Amino acid sequence: MIGRLRRINNQQTTISEGVSGVFGRKSIFISKQVYSYSMVFAVIVLIFFVAFYNYILITSQKISTLNQQELADKTMKQVEYFLNDMDHIAYQVMTNSQLLNTFNKLQQDENSGNYFDDNILLNIDTGSILTTINGPNRLMWRISVYNQYGDYISSGALVNKESVEQFLKYQNTRGVMASLKDSADKSVIISPEPDRWSQSYSSTYLTIRRPLMNIYSQEVYGIVEIQQDIKSLIQSTEFNIMESIGITILDQYGKVVLDRGNEKGQERHANRVSMTSLKYGWTVILSQSKEAMLAPYRMLIITVLIGSIAIIALTTVAILIIARKLSEPVIMLKDRVSQLNMQNISEHYEGDHSIDEVRELNSAFSSMLSRLSESIVLEKKAWFLALQAQMNPHFLYNSLSVISASAVEEGNDKVVMMCHELSAMLRYAASYKETTVTLKEELENVDSYLKLMKWRYEDYFEYEIAAEEEMLSMSMPKLILQPLAENCFAHAFSEVEPPYYVKITARVKEGKWTIEVCDNGCGLSDIGKKEIIDKIEGYWRGSSDKYTEMKIGGLGLINTLIRMRLNTGKDITYAIEDNTPRGLIITMRGDI
Repeated sequence: MIGRLRRINNQQTTISEGVSGVFGRKSIFISKQVYSYSMVFAVIVLIFFVAFYNYILITSQKISTLNQQELADKTMKQVEYFLNDMDHIAYQVMTNSQLLNTFNKLQQDENSGNYFDDNILLNIDTGSILTTINGPNRLMWRISVYNQYGDYISSGALVNKESVEQFLKYQNTRGVMASLKDSADKSVIISPEPDRWSQSYSSTYLTIRRPLMNIYSQEVYGIVEIQQDIKSLIQSTEFNIMESIGITILDQYGKVVLDRGNEKGQERHANRVSMTSLKYGWTVILSQSKEAMLAPYRMLIITVLIGSIAIIALTTVAILIIARKLSEPVIMLKDRVSQLNMQNISEHYEGDHSIDEVRELNSAFSSMLSRLSESIVLEKKAWFLALQAQMNPHFLYNSLSVISASAVEEGNDKVVMMCHELSAMLRYAASYKETTVTLKEELENVDSYLKLMKWRYEDYFEYEIAAEEEMLSMSMPKLILQPLAENCFAHAFSEVEPPYYVKITARVKEGKWTIEVCDNGCGLSDIGKKEIIDKIEGYWRGSSDKYTEMKIGGLGLINTLIRMRLNTGKDITYAIEDNTPRGLIITMRGDI
């Protein structure tokens, strides 16, 4: 027990080397608490922040979609208005009577070459008509009228004669005139492309074509082209206020008319809204990146993120303080355990009583120290008893040798035999080489004791020992049966007249070993039986008051049952019953 206490003390001292104080010291116990609770709280805050971010993302996407739908509708109306202006000018040119008369006459002149180059006055008059239609503010960038014979007149941006001749030479003007005549709308919109009439301009130009035709006779005399710089389309819409929104305009064939504001790599994550014109078939597509959608909420997101980090930090500090406060009594108790030694084990420990669980732990620890202190006292007493018991046999051996020698000289064989049996009993009891023996050895020892009693009481005493063969090898502690037999003479036979009888049986019954000791003595009252049972249970519960009653010679039924339980490690059942017609039967049972 003392050695075990020293090992516990050494182990606790090793553990306590990592912890030198409650505050300001490294404690794995506190660190695990802080880490665990901080991680749980951090995960909760992270979930909250992710949910908040997703809510902002979804909300911003809905708002962006509504705004883009409104903006796409407005943009499409502006594009339609722009195309309407161009088409209106084209229609005015197409239906101008002076131009119809002029180009009708030119249909009679099939000579190649530009007739307007040779007739300056007609060139001036026709150009004035076009200028008048275009208006003083030059609504259109250029108005051009030409036919299949190479006659060409324009107003607005200057043209290059060589470019005009080159284009008219290779274009199938007659086929274009026929297709315009057959088209339902009598118009064709051409997506932006470089200027075909001059190489002097670097921009791209949107073109509307209409046939120069008599609407009554359906005769086509030429082609009317209205050109407008694509920059005018940009200026006529509110593109300048859509810095964070990309815009793409597609014509009726899906060809890109305008594409601006979309950064590379953002399309995949963009929120897209489209609007298609029922009149022209053009489509306006507005797109906004996720970063642009979240831009108005960026400061709010950053604020919430910083706040979340601050909350986690403050909560970690709070958890650390609380963990230290709650762990302080436990660590103090651990320190108390690590400081235990033989000198201070009996000192009373006063711990923190503010927490119920810790108070119970302190109470249990104090109770354990009290029992451990009592156990050490009992162990010391057991040592002294063992040493004393070892000294007595040496004196008795010498005394028996003297008595046996005297009996031999006197020729008293009975005394010699009694000395021999008593010496065998002393050797059996005083041997400390082995603490357990077989049932056979135990029966031989009790037989020696009963022989002594037989020589003493002679015809007034009889005994019987019966054991099944399979029981003889059963292991058990020493001096299990002799104390029970001795009790018969010390108590059972003290108040009754002889003859006396003792029977010891050992057998296997119903899968359990059974040992019985019967006598025909005075028996026990119910009160006496209850007192014995209470003492047995008190010893088994470890009551220190019961252990202090032990002394040399104080063996018997209680000692026998306790030692049998300790030796086998199994539950030993017992019974104290009345014998018939008188006496007592002590029965012990256990698993084989």
